[in-house]
Amino acid sequence: MLNLVMMIHQNYLIKNMNKVRFNLGRGSNYKKWKIENTVTKDYIHIDPEEVSLTLINCTLKNNKKRSKQIFEGANKSVCAWVLCEKILVNPPKKIKGDSIRYNPRVAPYWSHNGKNVDDKHYDVLNTNGKNIFV
Repeated sequence: MLNLVMMIHQNYLIKNMNKVRFNLGRGSNYKKWKIENTVTKDYIHIDPEEVSLTLINCTLKNNKKRSKQIFEGANKSVCAWVLCEKILVNPPKKIKGDSIRYNPRVAPYWSHNGKNVDDKHYDVLNTNGKNIFV
């Protein structure tokens, strides 16, 4: 397991392709970021109140079939994530800018300024708390 204190103080860099998603499952990792290495399947949970993430070379991904079912009333389950090449784990910081949102109860896709941005590539995204910013 990664040392979170080292990560915060040294702007720790996580490499390889990673899935980043906000965990809404009950338990000790509720409302934490889950970062999963897509190659090794290793993962960590990070408290969004303790750090900000800089996501580099990333794409917004969504299971369209599952998100449509949730939009139509099915129970929520994991169906969206950010796929990124690198992640910088930073001390918490306030970020200004446009936010990217995902809530399949409201819209069955990633949304930026009301537009569908599923599968859109971004060079850099940043987190502040549970929010993602362009």
